[in-house]
Amino acid sequence: MPVVPAQSGSERFFLLRVWYPSAHLPSQDSKLFVRGNSLGLSWERGSALERGDESSADVWLLRLALRADANDVRWPQRLELKVLIDDTIWQVGANVTTDVRDQPAVLDIYPFFFSRSGQYTVLDDVYSPQLGNQRSVGVYLPLSYHENHFTPAYPVLVMHDGQNLFDPAVSTFGATWRCHETLDGLINGGFMSEIVVVGVYNTPDRFNEMTTNADAYLDFIEQVVLPTVQKRYRVRVGRDSLGMLGSSLGGLVSTYAGWTRSCVWGRVAHMSIQFNCDDCRDANLFLRDTVLRSPPAKCATQFYIDSGVPCEGDGDQITSVVNIMSEYIATENISTCIDYGGRHDEHSWANRVHVPLTRLYPPSVSVCQPLVDVDGVLHFEKS
Repeated sequence: MPVVPAQSGSERFFLLRVWYPSAHLPSQDSKLFVRGNSLGLSWERGSALERGDESSADVWLLRLALRADANDVRWPQRLELKVLIDDTIWQVGANVTTDVRDQPAVLDIYPFFFSRSGQYTVLDDVYSPQLGNQRSVGVYLPLSYHENHFTPAYPVLVMHDGQNLFDPAVSTFGATWRCHETLDGLINGGFMSEIVVVGVYNTPDRFNEMTTNADAYLDFIEQVVLPTVQKRYRVRVGRDSLGMLGSSLGGLVSTYAGWTRSCVWGRVAHMSIQFNCDDCRDANLFLRDTVLRSPPAKCATQFYIDSGVPCEGDGDQITSVVNIMSEYIATENISTCIDYGGRHDEHSWANRVHVPLTRLYPPSVSVCQPLVDVDGVLHFEKS
């Protein structure tokens, strides 16, 4: 374990550890600074960090004193900060936020400063032994992915009808959800966490895959798509990080995944839920009778549901679903939105996809690691 410089007397401190590739700094003389709201930090002027390890030019440290006489301080304190290059170039995205307690700890930070757009690529011919077919899978990598390779892993959001999300050249209807520009804007503005989006293209058997054959389709995603993405990219797919989002039938199968496999899928979104569509009668019965009329799996999942409605006052579709779901899960785990005047098409979904994105993946609160006292000397684990 690396050793933290010894404490002097009764001094106790909170350690910031910043990871950033020195090769991406503007010059060899560039330094990193931090501005923030407490523990001696200021938003007006930065505090300089020091290089933390002679063997690495990419790790920077700053000790923030925890007050010895803290009778007038309530713990934990909410610390917000940002990293700057040469105290002039600001870190992009949301403030780094954490809860500081009255004990020595270390916070790892992985900033980025120059990237303003994520990258999109397509994996072709991904074969499904569960369904006996193959399809393409689109992958969006967030802004910092290539700028700061120290970032350990990113949450994953699986979205359905992947050809309609990013590229109008392959979209079924010639229009997309404009996910690329929406994700870039939300991350740049600090309105959501960075995530990797996995867009699973549909097939001519879309209806069956997302209703009566949903288990085989979800097995394909869990057993083929996610392992393929894990092998190629830095992602984490534990239930607290893994989400699913879709519209219409894609939303239906997302609700089904969250309801029946909630120990896998921690966040799901169903856009454009429609109970009164005659063309979707079988799908509606599947949702109400197969899914919502049976208790969900034990793990609590966050559910988002929305619908476009012709005018104000219409919203019975969402109300009926929430009433059923509330019989089994806490209402605080259900989030809704009504889009007055919204239609059942890509244009409307593009206009409001920011709502489920920010609700399922809001800016996160970073978790600190405790500093370990070994024979009077504080140590910290390597990240």
